[in-house]
Amino acid sequence: MPTRKLRVGVLVDTRDLLAWECAMLERIANSCYAELAVVVRRNTVTERHHPDGRQGLGSRLSSAAQKVIRTVQAKLEDKVGGSVPDAIEISKDLDQFRGIPHLDLTSAQETSSALINSFDVKIIRAFDVDVFIALAIGPFQGDVPNVAKHGIWYLPRANHRIENRAANADGFWEVLHNVPVTESTLQLLSTDPNGAKVIGRTQLASCTVSVRRNRNLLYWKASYQIPRKLEQLWLLGPDMFFENVDRNNEYTSVKPTLPLPIPRLADEIALVSRIFWRIYANRIRSFFAFPQWILLFDFQGEFSLTPSGFRKIIPPRDRSWADPHVLIRNRICYVFIEELRYSRKRGHISVMQVEEDGTHTVPLPILEESHHLSHPFVFDHCGQLFMIPESAKNRSVDLYRCVSFPDKWEHYETLLKEVHAVDTIVHFCRGKWWLFTNMREHVSGSSNDDLFLFYSEDLQRGHWTAHPCNPIVSDVTRARPAGNIFEHEGNLYRPAQDCSVRYGFGIRIQEILKISESEYVEREAAFIHPRRGGRMLAMHSYSRAGRIVFSDALHERWRLFAALRRSA
Repeated sequence: MPTRKLRVGVLVDTRDLLAWECAMLERIANSCYAELAVVVRRNTVTERHHPDGRQGLGSRLSSAAQKVIRTVQAKLEDKVGGSVPDAIEISKDLDQFRGIPHLDLTSAQETSSALINSFDVKIIRAFDVDVFIALAIGPFQGDVPNVAKHGIWYLPRANHRIENRAANADGFWEVLHNVPVTESTLQLLSTDPNGAKVIGRTQLASCTVSVRRNRNLLYWKASYQIPRKLEQLWLLGPDMFFENVDRNNEYTSVKPTLPLPIPRLADEIALVSRIFWRIYANRIRSFFAFPQWILLFDFQGEFSLTPSGFRKIIPPRDRSWADPHVLIRNRICYVFIEELRYSRKRGHISVMQVEEDGTHTVPLPILEESHHLSHPFVFDHCGQLFMIPESAKNRSVDLYRCVSFPDKWEHYETLLKEVHAVDTIVHFCRGKWWLFTNMREHVSGSSNDDLFLFYSEDLQRGHWTAHPCNPIVSDVTRARPAGNIFEHEGNLYRPAQDCSVRYGFGIRIQEILKISESEYVEREAAFIHPRRGGRMLAMHSYSRAGRIVFSDALHERWRLFAALRRSA
């Protein structure tokens, strides 16, 4: 492991720092992999236009209409909430800058309006900076991209002055056009405007009923992007780090983020009408129908990649059955599930026996805790059965051992502590145990975006080492595990959830191309999702055992007609 920390420089302008920026810099300053070496402050003044009282009637009407529209939008978004803490609030906590050298680019040094000119480069290079983080981007001259050993890094979608928050385009267009994914790329500054290199990408699910919430999620995610990549650079070294960057760009076809236009008044009017419709259309729909998780199965032994071949097992109306994990024992098919009774609002683990014709036993509860349990990942190791249920509410990843099959289980050990981890699975290959889990790192973040990988020589009492490329996937469309890793025709496949359109919208089967202590590469092999316009809304589990495949689905059941039948 490297001993010398990376020396990081920060380029800011005279505006106050925002909450997400301070959180990012504090994370870097308190890390074991990097230190803040210098803060370069560009003394620029943004030209502001003040009304002189001679505006025309059209301009005054437009300003008044814009004010009304933004007020209505704020009222609607208050119903959604979820913007606390505020990422773009002006931060008063600047302790991380104390004791760090500051360099002000004064007007005497500035020979043009450039971001950094040739004279500035000579001064900055004296600080021996490895990476420069640019929180202000503008024109540049000469050899500016080489002012640091590994270049200038910046986030285009979170790199601008926020003089008017409502006029900010970040997160706006995805909400207006109902785009399920909001993307942010971390780029390397280049002298060629069209040749910017993408060194990191994250995709999160858009909040299509609130621009404020969508923008907040985007910025808090940005506060983690740069620190993560700095840690990878420190752990892997520059050669392997940039090799991995090129390889990932090759498999994912990542493109640089382009500048976004500022919304017009007509766009803001359209946005408010669409947010209003989306909020209240869902409320009206929920009056007539309610969603329920059911089980799907297929005993045909084919590599099913569409939901059309599955048959259904529908639970009673007062509960849901989800997250099936299938196990064959003495030629009997046992299916472990999350059973959630709506009246209790806390899931537990149950098991049922299922025949090829779909007949099944009544689910038998086998594991209950004081916190919610789901996703019962069951596997065999050295003739002993183990289970890793999801216990995110307990902030742990726990391993249980079967004492008496199938109904008696005991807590064996805790694999990970003080983490908000969901849908954990383990897989043994190449002489190591690999643990895949999705984790949420920020209170305003999501559990669906980032997949983390750990490895260990031993499952029991093993020491789990974090993969240097964590998160190995930062993409809401394919991060969260959806079932056990399986082999097909000599290849390894990892089922993953697509949580972009909604939670558990579909299942992406990812082929694992490379997995080692220093790299991880996968690519999509298939996409299983519900037919558009049908009653099935989502699918988010895929478990294989021999020729048997189990999945689940979120489908709608009519609420009103069932009540009329009961009264009759």
